[in-house]
Amino acid sequence: MTTEMQSKEKLAESEYFLELLRSNFGDLRIMKYCFSAFMSAVHSTMDIMLYDCAEAFELRLTREERFEQRDFALVARAKENKNALEFLAWWKQKVGLLSKNPLWNTRHVINHRGYPPVKQTVFVSGTILAQSSVSYELPSIDEVIVSGSVGPVLPSNAWQNIVTNPEIYLEEFPDIDLRKLCQMLWSEVGAIVSEAEKKFLSAR
Repeated sequence: MTTEMQSKEKLAESEYFLELLRSNFGDLRIMKYCFSAFMSAVHSTMDIMLYDCAEAFELRLTREERFEQRDFALVARAKENKNALEFLAWWKQKVGLLSKNPLWNTRHVINHRGYPPVKQTVFVSGTILAQSSVSYELPSIDEVIVSGSVGPVLPSNAWQNIVTNPEIYLEEFPDIDLRKLCQMLWSEVGAIVSEAEKKFLSAR
């Protein structure tokens, strides 16, 4: 029986929102929406993988009902399905590794507490200052604060047409741009999906 991996579709969905996040990086509000959607989709990829493999191993756990890993384990043991139990042990190990990535746990914060604090840095070209680019930090959508002691304070509508290459950081990760953090997480989950397909589903 060939099993369609809906977890691959969910991974593709997360990539879609990752691309939207990149293309809307200059708009802090839309960027937050895209970040939230990305985290929801990439996180759900691992949950959906359980359903993919429940179907593949014919555990009679369907997508019409909600089940969790403990239900998967109970049915797999009752049916003495060694392949399903091997998959579950592997899946739990991968989720455990993902949980060590602090960005992975941000999804819970977004879903239940709201958006995490962010810092936006933009680079204003020499159209304002004759010398090289100056960095500004945007702690909120409506104000611009000079980063450092040099340069003018600009109203929020003054920089929109001259900003190039904005950077946004979660306060928890002040040294890595949010786009890079998300790409790293997406690549990690993508590698897990590929391994699951080759290891447990390709021959079924």
